[in-house]
Amino acid sequence: MYRVLLDGVAIECDSMEEAKRLARSIANEERDGSQPRSRRSTSVRQDESRKDVLKLLKALREAGPDGLPGAKLAQTLGLKTRKGLGPIAVATNNRLAAIGMKPEQVFERNRVGGERRWIRKDKIEEAIKALEV
Repeated sequence: MYRVLLDGVAIECDSMEEAKRLARSIANEERDGSQPRSRRSTSVRQDESRKDVLKLLKALREAGPDGLPGAKLAQTLGLKTRKGLGPIAVATNNRLAAIGMKPEQVFERNRVGGERRWIRKDKIEEAIKALEV
């Protein structure tokens, strides 16, 4: 008995040849472009990431000097919970580093009165202009 794993699902085959045929069939489908909808191109993900980063920075700019609590920022960005802010924060840090800026020049996250707040810093406008290009 041979087992082929496909997206976490085990498919059992009677022979090595059958397992190879199945693997080749899957590989051919992916080359033909008949991939599952969940697989998006890298350029689409990068464009969405850029938009999310800009949305985050613009929301902080508009929030004023007191910033926004994490839950409110998540809601502003269309996220279900503030846990979704983590990947956007990482993408923001990476994009800022790519343009030669440090995240701590642009925004900070502080605990204020028991809640984590996202607060803009002096170079936020410069960062937004650089990332909009």
